[in-house]
Amino acid sequence: MRYFTYFLLYVLGAYALAALLSVPLTEAAGIPQHKFISRGGLLLAVLGFWPFLKFLGLGNKADLGYDLPARRFHLQLLQGLLLGILILACLSAALLALEIRLINGPKFQPWLPKILLQGLLSGLAVAFIEETFFRGAMFSAIRRNGGIAAALLLTSLLYAALHFLKPQPLPDGSAVDLAGAVTGYLSAFTYMFRWEHLDSFVALFLVGLFLALVRLRTGHIAWSIGLHAGWVMVIKTAHSVSYYDHRTELSWLAGSYDGMIGWLAAGWIGLLCLIPAFWPRRAATISKRQTN
Repeated sequence: MRYFTYFLLYVLGAYALAALLSVPLTEAAGIPQHKFISRGGLLLAVLGFWPFLKFLGLGNKADLGYDLPARRFHLQLLQGLLLGILILACLSAALLALEIRLINGPKFQPWLPKILLQGLLSGLAVAFIEETFFRGAMFSAIRRNGGIAAALLLTSLLYAALHFLKPQPLPDGSAVDLAGAVTGYLSAFTYMFRWEHLDSFVALFLVGLFLALVRLRTGHIAWSIGLHAGWVMVIKTAHSVSYYDHRTELSWLAGSYDGMIGWLAAGWIGLLCLIPAFWPRRAATISKRQTN
């Protein structure tokens, strides 16, 4: 639990610092205070990541899940990307077939290739950052000190929870001051624990568990990055070409978080978790340091 606490405090500290900086900098940034806290917290977490890893004694390739020759890493990332696209395409097709999501206009639009490329680039950026943090450094640190089960469950728990750490807008006319910064920071936690997020939280927990199991069985994060990037790419594309119909009787299957990640996704990804759970572990790719 000690290393889980370190990672938790690191993220919460980054958002707390962003909240304090929002008081003098929000107006200069030209965005609402709650958005400054949200974006600033993410930016500070990224900027401080390397010093944080050095503080914890992490940072080599094995710790971060990059312990593969570059060519092999890129090949397995590509394989993961294609599989990730297939997995989420199946979910998207099911949501369309059940009329939970409906196509916007014609099935093909001339700007669709641009949307796909933007989704791919966004997916790769998100995947490299999040997989390096969760299934790379955090997984290695907790596994080394708390065991495999703790690494699987705690990384997945924090991964899911942080999707709902979203500071909420302050009432119109609120002053950009310290009180507003504290209120905005605390509002992220009240938003996180709303009951209506349960389905999406469970689904995202299982997403994190699946990626952590893949990390465990392969000994690196190339596959995890590819899978994650493929999922983000499909979700962003689906959001561009279709919309969530919350009026349909089966809308509860998609969840209100993003109109895709709900109980249906939880069941689909939960089923897929059985595959890496029973893979034979490739011990040859796991560093001696990790297995201590």
